Amino acid sequence: MSETSSDTPHNTDIEQRYSDDQTVNELFQSCAPRQRALLSVLAIADRYSLDPAPIVVGLATESTSSYGFKAKQLAEKLTEGVEPDVALDDLPGLLPPTGVLALKIAREKGTLRAFYSAVLDRTQTIGFPVSSDDDNDFSKLSRLAAKALTIAFFLGFIMLKIIPEFQKMLQEFAVETPILLKLLMSTCDRLVTYWFVFALILIALLPLGFPAIRRYFRHWNPFTWRQPELSPTTTRRRSLAMAAQSGSSLSASIKWILECVPLKRTFKRLEKAQEKIKNGDENWESLAAAKIISKREAKALTISGTPQTQAWLLRWSASNRQNRQTTRSAAGTRLFVTVVNIGLGLLVVLAAVGIFTTLIAIMESLY
Repeated sequence: MSETSSDTPHNTDIEQRYSDDQTVNELFQSCAPRQRALLSVLAIADRYSLDPAPIVVGLATESTSSYGFKAKQLAEKLTEGVEPDVALDDLPGLLPPTGVLALKIAREKGTLRAFYSAVLDRTQTIGFPVSSDDDNDFSKLSRLAAKALTIAFFLGFIMLKIIPEFQKMLQEFAVETPILLKLLMSTCDRLVTYWFVFALILIALLPLGFPAIRRYFRHWNPFTWRQPELSPTTTRRRSLAMAAQSGSSLSASIKWILECVPLKRTFKRLEKAQEKIKNGDENWESLAAAKIISKREAKALTISGTPQTQAWLLRWSASNRQNRQTTRSAAGTRLFVTVVNIGLGLLVVLAAVGIFTTLIAIMESLY
C-alpha cells in the first residue's frame, strides 16, 4: 500500500513532464524565432522570480515592426499584474493561438512552472534556423512569374526590333518568309490579340497555387521569417489534444479553446457542441455531430481510456491532415508550374528556331 502511494506522485510527475514536453515541441514547430524568444523570456522570469516586464521591453526594442509595439503593450499589462495568458489573448500575434491556450491550461491546472521549465529545456536543445524559401510553393510561383516576364520582354524585343529588320532583308533578297517565322509572328499576334483568353486560362489554373499565395501574404514581410500557417482542422485538433492531455473535462477544454483560439468558421459549432455536452450528451459524439471531428475519430476517442491516449490520437490526426493539405498544395503548385513552364519553353524554342531558319534562308539566297 505504501509502495503504491509513493509511486503515484512519481508517475504523475513523469506524465506531467511528458505532457509538457509534447505541448512545447508541438508549439515550437509553429512559432517564429521572436515568439520562441518571448516564451523563453517569460520562462526565465518565472524561474528566477524576476519581473518579466523590463525584459519584455528589452525584447520589444529589438523589433521595429508592429510586433515590437505589441510587446511593449504586453509589458504594460504585465506591470499592471495581468496574467500572461490573459494579456497575450488581448494581443494576437505575439504568440500562436495554441501557445496562449497552453499557457492558460498550465495556469488553470497549476502547472505553469513545469510548463516554463519544459520551454527552457526545449530552448537549449533547439536552434533558431533561418527558414529557407528556396523550395516552398510561393518561391516556385515567384520564379515562374519572373521567368514569364523575362520571356515576355524577350519576345517583345524580337517582335519590335528583330522581325521588322528580317522582313526588310527578306524583301530585298526576294526570299519567301520561312514557315517557322510566320508561325512565330502569328503566335505573338494571337497572344497580343487574345490576351484575355490566356488571362482566363491563367486565372483558371491559379487556384492550384492559390493556397500558397494566400498563406504567404497573410503574414507577408519579405525581410522576416514567416510564421507557418496551420489549417483550421489542424489547429482544432491540436488545441483539443492540449486540453485533453491536461485531464480536464471536455466542456472546460472547449471553453478554453473558445477563449484563446480564433476559429471563426467553427466558433458556433464549438458552442453547439458545448451545449450538447452540458445537456448530458456523449462528449466526443457531440463534437462529431457538430462536425468538429469525424465520426471515426469520435469512436476511437470514446474507446481510448486515458487522456494521454486521446491526446496522442488527436495529435496524430492533426499531423495527418496537415501533411495531406501540404501534399495537395505542393502537388497543385507543381502541376501549375509545370504547365506554364512547358508553354514558355515552347515559345522560346519557336522564337530561337524561327530566327535561325530565317538567317539560314537569307544566307542561302546570297549564293
